Amino acid sequence: MFFLSLSLRRLFKQSLIQFTLTVSILVMVGAVSSSTKAATIIVPAGGDLQSALNAAQFGDTIVVQAGATYATGVSFTLPNKGAGTGTDADYVTVQTSNLAGLAASGVRLNPALQDAALVRLISTGGYPVIDAGAGAHHWKLIGLDISTNGVRYTPDLVEFGYHPGPADHFVVDRCFIHPAEVTASNLLPTILQRSAGRGIGLCASEVMIINSYIAGFAGQFPANDPNVGQNIDSYGIYSPVGPGPFHILNNYIEAQFNNIFLGGSDPGTSNRATISNATMSSATFSNVANLQVGDLVAMQTASATPKPWQTGRVTAISGNVVNFTLLRGQYASPNVVPDTPGQALWRGDNIHDVEIRGNTLNKPDAWNGFSNPKAWIEIKTGVNITIDGNDMYSGVGTCNALTARNQNGSAPWVTIQNVQFTNNRMVGFKWGFSIQTLDNEQPNTVGGNFTISNNLFYKPLQVDQIPQFLQVYDGNGIVVTHNTVVTNGAGLFSGNGNVVNGLTLKDNILSTGTYGFSCFNADNVCWPGMGLQQNAIVDTRADTQTSLSSLYPGNYYPASQAAVGYVDAANSNYQLAPSSPYCNAASDGKDVGVDMVALLAAIGGTGPSPTPTPTPTPTPTPTPTP
Repeated sequence: MFFLSLSLRRLFKQSLIQFTLTVSILVMVGAVSSSTKAATIIVPAGGDLQSALNAAQFGDTIVVQAGATYATGVSFTLPNKGAGTGTDADYVTVQTSNLAGLAASGVRLNPALQDAALVRLISTGGYPVIDAGAGAHHWKLIGLDISTNGVRYTPDLVEFGYHPGPADHFVVDRCFIHPAEVTASNLLPTILQRSAGRGIGLCASEVMIINSYIAGFAGQFPANDPNVGQNIDSYGIYSPVGPGPFHILNNYIEAQFNNIFLGGSDPGTSNRATISNATMSSATFSNVANLQVGDLVAMQTASATPKPWQTGRVTAISGNVVNFTLLRGQYASPNVVPDTPGQALWRGDNIHDVEIRGNTLNKPDAWNGFSNPKAWIEIKTGVNITIDGNDMYSGVGTCNALTARNQNGSAPWVTIQNVQFTNNRMVGFKWGFSIQTLDNEQPNTVGGNFTISNNLFYKPLQVDQIPQFLQVYDGNGIVVTHNTVVTNGAGLFSGNGNVVNGLTLKDNILSTGTYGFSCFNADNVCWPGMGLQQNAIVDTRADTQTSLSSLYPGNYYPASQAAVGYVDAANSNYQLAPSSPYCNAASDGKDVGVDMVALLAAIGGTGPSPTPTPTPTPTPTPTPTP
């Protein structure tokens, strides 16, 4: 094989645009004449990157100059190249000319050490730096430094799938994604005004974000923005509607509001109809395909402009006449007749099949007191979610939130189902988990089937500031096992009095909090039939007149966290020492609490550090469906 360099002048007849590209084409001597030849397109410093993106064909590689800056007043658009083969051979790769200067393939980027190997891409006009065009698919980005010039505020630095039509198969590998105020030599500047609000926006499917460094998304709008002084809802990775699958593996992700956020907008559906002859309890639908008794249907009402949505639960279907019971939502009450003519929506999408594995999620100490954080991971809609082997740090206090939201009222099928949260380490938190699968503003579908197992929650020297480990407001089938929670706060709390069926809490190390495991409803029964057994429960109540053994029989009652018997709590090793009375005392014959060996193997590290030594990328695996 040999390289042939030439200058190509191509005339695009439809748009009558001429441009000249300098390229290197890899020619394979002796290849079958009918096969497609993959090209290597070299864009030198100062070259026209967008023209190269337009010219590339499936399988091509675009090489941009390490250390150079490529700027655009709009976005660098990844075009739709047509149907392709639907295989990995379709990928068009945009990569640095100095791959050898990056971390090895499968190892997390460290921008402080590998800055010289990166290629800087910026937008000067407040647009996304990278924007996947309508229908775009099969693009890889490797070794890029994606930022702004700090002059115009940019909501999202990278957007996949924000145009009509499906977009799929994107890979972000060993990239540095950050506002202009954050640099490789100053990863945590004092100023908390930021020129970008979010790192990567996902409205696509089959996306891999791996081995990358996504940092600095915090604070307020900058001085040159009309919203100056207002706090930014900042996210590292954000998917308003999905659909997924997403693989978020071995990244450093730093954001003040949510490090990773799934949901926030109403996902769409292909199941829709126009409605007529509407009454308080029935309407004629133009079609009833895939509609079943018991489904929740969103219907527009005529009570306001813009028209809000009304939700009905289907009680009967006769031909095209649908009977329903109207449900109360925040913006429409059940005494409003659905609009005629109007539209009805049912059985839509949820974000699905998301793997969040091996990442470091950080909220630095320097952000403390600036504005309130929300969560490391927040999920408002999601089915089949795996969260495994992540390190989570916060100097400002935070939690993980499963809070379902039918955000605008048009998607009552929204739910959170089948979530596995395993082998994660959380350092510094206000709440471990907040679980609320029923929207308190709009009707939606109840969620459940959650597993929270083999996790470590702690905040050295400040353990008394943690109110609750587990806030459970509703949901079905929640299994919480083998977690170690080093805190004086409550192990379990319910604030709204809803009944949760199928809650299992066993083999954990946790505390009572000031008031014990609190439940607020008329019958004082939030968790009927709860499996509460063989937990080591430290008594931190203000009133201890009633013994823990009478309140929570079938458990263990160490006098303090120190009495649990850890190997080396001072150095954050919360494995039980051989002398601990709770070794081999769990319901499965294992130690009560977290298995530190399994935890450290999953996260690939040994010490709590916001920027640990880069670790190999975990192999993507499908989320198991129960």
